[in-house]
Amino acid sequence: MKYHPIFGDYHLNRNYLGPNWNRKFIRAIQVILNATKGKIGKGKSFFNKAFGKDEAEFMNLLYMPETFILYRFFFEKEGFTKEWQKSFNLLTSSELAEAKKIIEKNNFKDITIETNNINILKVLQYYTFTRENIGDSNSKLFKLKVIFDKLEKTEKYGIFDLANM
Repeated sequence: MKYHPIFGDYHLNRNYLGPNWNRKFIRAIQVILNATKGKIGKGKSFFNKAFGKDEAEFMNLLYMPETFILYRFFFEKEGFTKEWQKSFNLLTSSELAEAKKIIEKNNFKDITIETNNINILKVLQYYTFTRENIGDSNSKLFKLKVIFDKLEKTEKYGIFDLANM
């Protein structure tokens, strides 16, 4: 639940964000809860996967692209998460500070307006993957996701049907 002050200067401001929060972090928490259907299952391993095993992993999840959180297993298996993480970790400290400011705005419609730094743009490209891309039957992501889902189903139920792949 998002904090909203009930007293003081900000009590009437419905858009209030605390000093340690931003639009991206709020959205990341919403997506984590959406992906888990609002429930946090039993067991430490489930919680650690959803929110990270420590503060560093939690912060990493907050900065992760939204669709990478929502479709976590798909993007991990396809290697996109690893590619994003590598690009993110290769940023210098000044590039990272600049990238975080851009990411925290949570607006990735035109990333080339935000910066001309090629390293930062390489990271920001992953934030342009949207739910709409995955839902668009003409997109590469959609086609990859269909194959992923079929393979997941065959692994889960032990069914393997090459004719329908």
